[in-house]
Amino acid sequence: MRKDEQKTLMASREALWRAIGVSRRIIWTTHFACAALAVGIIAQGVERWSNARACENKVSVIEIPESGLPSHVLTRYEEWVPSDGVWIAAAREWVWLVRSRSSDVGTERYQVRQLAATTAQDLWLSVDAWRKEQAGALSKSSAEVEIVEATIVDRARPDRATAHVTWRERILGENGPGPWTSQGGTITLAKSKPQTVEEVEKSPTGLLTVAFSHTALPADSEVSRR
Repeated sequence: MRKDEQKTLMASREALWRAIGVSRRIIWTTHFACAALAVGIIAQGVERWSNARACENKVSVIEIPESGLPSHVLTRYEEWVPSDGVWIAAAREWVWLVRSRSSDVGTERYQVRQLAATTAQDLWLSVDAWRKEQAGALSKSSAEVEIVEATIVDRARPDRATAHVTWRERILGENGPGPWTSQGGTITLAKSKPQTVEEVEKSPTGLLTVAFSHTALPADSEVSRR
């Protein structure tokens, strides 16, 4: 574009501004405001990106209070110290998963998935073998489990706890339910930070059972009389 054409274009712009009642000062003010708005939008985007990166080291933890209603707590996993109630809830659920058995295929598959997600690998091999042995023994029957009591007996470390659990169980066969048998056991759980989204969905708390032992209680025990 030649200089004379450039001058003509600028003159026509100024004439247009004067015609609509807008001065050059107002135009430049508008340009400055638009530039400031663009900078603000970019800054907001950078802040959101930074916050998203900061959340990568956080997991969603579900604490289950005595009311049984879960509440979501977002916290840094390393700093989270589970309360006695959280340890006890995890222990009760794990015992129910490992000892009970449903005749419904869908329910049984769900229990196995949850059991695998909340059991340490070293323990899972023996647990899985026992579950398969139980499946063969029960055939089409199911096993009902009622948790009677669970208490914390050791919390030497903030990331580990041992609980004592008592429960009763019976076989539900074709001819009706069998007699209750009382059981008592010790279960040790430990924190294990979930590493993937799938692990978070299966076990939000990351509490894994690392040791479990149990024995049958005598028929005249307090558990049997309940």
